[in-house]
Amino acid sequence: MDLTSLASSFSQMKQSEYAMQASVTVAKKALDVQESQGAAALKLIQSAELPKNSGGEKGNFFDVIA
Repeated sequence: MDLTSLASSFSQMKQSEYAMQASVTVAKKALDVQESQGAAALKLIQSAELPKNSGGEKGNFFDVIA
């Protein structure tokens, strides 16, 4: 193996490494965004007022008509 092909192989390995690092960084950022959106959704759900029972026969929130 000559020096040129060795340098080329090293260059390709470094490019692959940088691409992998960039992919991991993007994935981590996406997970962070999803986590913050999930926390916001959970806060919204927890802050919502539960509906009062409208007198359904089983006490459920929703009465289903079949």
